[in-house]
Amino acid sequence: MAHIRLGLIGDNIATSRAPELHRVCGKLSGLAVTYDLLVPRDLNLDFDGAFDRAQKEGYRGLNITYPYKETVVGRLAVDDASIKAISACNTVVFERPRPRGANTDVDAAALRNALQPPKHNR
Repeated sequence: MAHIRLGLIGDNIATSRAPELHRVCGKLSGLAVTYDLLVPRDLNLDFDGAFDRAQKEGYRGLNITYPYKETVVGRLAVDDASIKAISACNTVVFERPRPRGANTDVDAAALRNALQPPKHNR
């Protein structure tokens, strides 16, 4: 089984269910997934230090959450129009020559809005 190392950089993420979700999805896809919670202050690093450490240690990708979604954009090759429009990124894949970013929040918000019943002003 192939192994992939992933992580989440953010503050206040101790109760995140992302590690469990990614491990289960990995298993269903035939991948052994390691998913680490990376809180910069707990690592005695700033955001850039945590990001660089993950890249240097062989992480394949990262999720980025509050308060770093805007900070990370300057570290990325940005092709995604949604990132350019809102200047925020929540998903990073480490590629050469630069990491690439995506913003799945935009897609999730559009789906959530499409599935909600209309509200009536009564």
